[in-house]
Amino acid sequence: MRRLRGAVAPLVGVVVFFGLWELLLRAFGVKAFVMPTPTHVFGKLADDPGFFWREGMVTVREALTGLLLAFVAALLVAVPIARSRELERAVQPIALLITVIPLVCYAPAFVIWMGPGFRPIAGISAVVSFVPLMYNLTAGLRAADHDMVDLLRSAGASRFEVLRHVEIPSALPHLFAGLRIGVGLSLIGAVIGEWFALVSHGLGLWIRKAQGSGSGATLVWACAFALGFIGSVSLLVLGIAERVLVPGERRDRRA
Repeated sequence: MRRLRGAVAPLVGVVVFFGLWELLLRAFGVKAFVMPTPTHVFGKLADDPGFFWREGMVTVREALTGLLLAFVAALLVAVPIARSRELERAVQPIALLITVIPLVCYAPAFVIWMGPGFRPIAGISAVVSFVPLMYNLTAGLRAADHDMVDLLRSAGASRFEVLRHVEIPSALPHLFAGLRIGVGLSLIGAVIGEWFALVSHGLGLWIRKAQGSGSGATLVWACAFALGFIGSVSLLVLGIAERVLVPGERRDRRA
């Protein structure tokens, strides 16, 4: 019964949210070209699901590439700074600078640097996903069992062996926490990147195009719902992967 309630509660919340949205817009007579109702949006999605699938997969490829690049960069940075507080202090101002610069500043700069197309979009997604991944990986590496680390070192294990057998397994719960944040940020980066990168496909491109259309609000919200679905599925996949790769007691300890 507890698992059933846990599965039903999110569904009830979504139904109530969309129900209230629908009722309020209809009660106040808000026109669809200003703010569409959920039924209008779902109707738009149902009219041409293949279109949203094709355009959504373009955005997913861009965001996933950026997230993978961010993970590799975060791992390369997190390993040394987890072992050196001085190096961490040196990196902090750069990480802060990356965080506080508005996202829309990166997009034109990356397009000028890399040219139009896929590469700047993936680069933007990587930059905005990098900082949370780096900090979560650093925290996870530092949470490794120091007694186990000392034991392996006393047995002649190399730093790479300690990293592989102790520190990285210890960092997995924190890594998944960072990836949950990174998924949303990488999608945001891909959408913003598509506005500037002179591409011909992607949900972000169609959101920008819809601004100049008389019935554009429905398309904007349909693309937003598609992105929300992509993000939700990504989080579900991450949750399943975490349950497979991370023992329950370590997940509970992190929580």
